[in-house]
Amino acid sequence: MKSSVAVGFIAGIVGAITSIVFAMIGGAIGIWAAHPGGIPTNMIASNFAVDVIFGIIFGVIYAMFYNSIPGKGVMKGLIFGMILYLICNIRAVAIFGSYAGLSPVNVIWAQVFSWVGFFFFITTGLVLGALYKKE
Repeated sequence: MKSSVAVGFIAGIVGAITSIVFAMIGGAIGIWAAHPGGIPTNMIASNFAVDVIFGIIFGVIYAMFYNSIPGKGVMKGLIFGMILYLICNIRAVAIFGSYAGLSPVNVIWAQVFSWVGFFFFITTGLVLGALYKKE
């Protein structure tokens, strides 16, 4: 595909599904306290919508910086996903972590963001790398 918006949309959908699955896995294996009764539907829906929107944004950014990203094909997408993880996700984790003394919930959110974000950004990057073709 050549359209960065379409590729980003697809990457966002795949990333959203991955996020939801790994959020459930993280709670199930005890990385953080699982939400009683599972993840509420409204959280899943809002996460899905946000991930798709950001997938589109990341698709456009990927196309803009395509020539500057090292690697080829899927590896180029993987590198892009890791860069996004370091920039976007580590910042959020640091913010939540810095407020840990104010509320133990912030520690849980830092854990969730670091775990789920890793899989979201890797998956999104891989899909971008696999599907996007420079015009």
